[in-house]
Amino acid sequence: MRADPYLTPICLFCGLTPILVICLINQTNFLLDQQIAALEEQFVTEGGYSEKLAAERLKERQEHKATDPVPDCPKCGKPMVLRTAKTGKTAGHQFWGCSAYSDCKGVGEV
Repeated sequence: MRADPYLTPICLFCGLTPILVICLINQTNFLLDQQIAALEEQFVTEGGYSEKLAAERLKERQEHKATDPVPDCPKCGKPMVLRTAKTGKTAGHQFWGCSAYSDCKGVGEV
């Protein structure tokens, strides 16, 4: 039997026979294949990092919406929209403005 230039140093280093080293390499490959298959299945069923992150963001937004209800316009009863003043002495401050703005000029404090 001819000595393998790649296998012989491994066998000498480990003190194992070439056939045993080959068996260990095959067993390692088998276990890695199983682990990769399990990770692929988990990725397909549960989604990847981006999908999980998006789901958490949506969940957080839904919880935030439930705890912070949008007020209704005091003039017409339609939902109000959070707006930011662009000019005047209150520029940069937020206020509630009616969602039907051109028809209704209802405002409210934040």
